[in-house]
Amino acid sequence: ELDEVGLTRMISEGSRLCEQLENMVSFIVTADPNRKKGPAAALNPGEQLCALAVKYAPVSRGVAMWAREITKGGEFVHSASYPTISPSIMSLVRVVFLHHPFTRDDTCEVGFGFLKHNNSEIAYQTMTHIKEQSLRLLLFVCVRGEAPAVLGRMTHLLKDSSSLDASLVRYFVSGLLEVATPPFSFPFTRSFIALLKTPLCADAIRTTYFDEASKKRLNSILKYLKTLAGGKLGQELVSEDVSLIKSLLALYGFED
Repeated sequence: ELDEVGLTRMISEGSRLCEQLENMVSFIVTADPNRKKGPAAALNPGEQLCALAVKYAPVSRGVAMWAREITKGGEFVHSASYPTISPSIMSLVRVVFLHHPFTRDDTCEVGFGFLKHNNSEIAYQTMTHIKEQSLRLLLFVCVRGEAPAVLGRMTHLLKDSSSLDASLVRYFVSGLLEVATPPFSFPFTRSFIALLKTPLCADAIRTTYFDEASKKRLNSILKYLKTLAGGKLGQELVSEDVSLIKSLLALYGFED
């Protein structure tokens, strides 16, 4: 364990590394920095920061806050390094969240922040790839136990913003369908239904562009929800939940 002086030194070193990364075009991170042998000097700055953040919780919090703050400004979006450093930053916060789940709020802020970024000077395909990575980051947060919170924010985003085009909505829903398997908790069920009922989501996935594998997974879940609403799974639902499920089934053509 570190004493107060040692911990202060580690936090200062983390701050120095964050500042160094800001001036780089990109950097390398590793999910398990402890596996790499050799002196710390042999590690690049990104790997050094990973090692510190994984080992020391206060450093991890600082790194997550730094990533949140640096990525939310317009200056960052229009910087020359944006296309190359963005994937590195998202990989960094993913590693930090993996080892320190209490950084989930900052991790979500980073993920949702990238979804709001727009820069007409960057190729559409490049911006799409960056936003796809941010969606994968949010899906990772979902599978680590934060699905209701992430889906709630995604639903709000789809209702109040045009930051996501239909292809990105399909990308997120397809990814969600790959990791979501019944039976579901009620908090997840409610948040999942709310997402699917947003007009932007419904319009995006009720098209021929939605791949067949995802359609089959969605149909399987809708059948599960229909059975659940019918009381055939031994679970008692309140009338509000039954109405919510039935409204979704009607929207997707699964009404009684």
